[in-house]
Amino acid sequence: MRRLFLVLPVLLAVVLVACGGGSSTSTPTPGSSDLSSQGTPVATPTVSGTPVPDPFASLQSYRYDMNLSADGSTSIEIKGTVENPDNVRMDFYLSDSATPISSLIIVGQQAWTQNEGDESWTSLSVADAEGEVSGLMPKDFWGTFPIDQLVALSKDQGTENVNGVQAHHYQISQVDAATMAKLSEIFGSTDESDQPTSFSMDLWRVDSGGWPAKATINVGYPPGGQVTNGQITWEVSDVNAVTESLQPPQ
Repeated sequence: MRRLFLVLPVLLAVVLVACGGGSSTSTPTPGSSDLSSQGTPVATPTVSGTPVPDPFASLQSYRYDMNLSADGSTSIEIKGTVENPDNVRMDFYLSDSATPISSLIIVGQQAWTQNEGDESWTSLSVADAEGEVSGLMPKDFWGTFPIDQLVALSKDQGTENVNGVQAHHYQISQVDAATMAKLSEIFGSTDESDQPTSFSMDLWRVDSGGWPAKATINVGYPPGGQVTNGQITWEVSDVNAVTESLQPPQ
């Protein structure tokens, strides 16, 4: 996944930390071949040292589309398929790529990766495979995301259908100073220079299981910083309807 490392660390730093998915660790150097050893700003999902349950554990299978973007960085789209409990495929695309620049497959206790242009897949341990996409697997990313706190600050727009699933639509818009202060507290932003100037969110959350079916989250920062705008989009489809089982690559 070498080419992915050229853009992923910085994008994670400016988007995930901005939106509450990160920690205070240092930003890795672009081009790093080991995100975890470089202090990738993505925290292990824990609450008081206890692992956070997978928000999607109640699902048999699903597909998802996730996009991470920030001004000044190439956006990354992740298209994935998950078959609980152990199978997952993730394909990574840059904004200008029609084919995946990197792919990851985990089937049970085996894992493989493939880079754009490679003729064959490379086998590696599941631990190493998950380490290469630290924080970006759905169970990890949403396991650390402060959904409950954000829902408490949101306006309930009612129930809507999202790809065949009924979900409550929660919205944060036109944030005033008091709400922004609460958001900064939720995201652990104590330094004024790191605090966002704008925030908006549309989140569709399934009542049964509490998992996010769809989301669009935007964060703005003052001019002159490393980034002034960051966005995350997320959407789940084919819930419990993945018909072809994930298999080891041929």
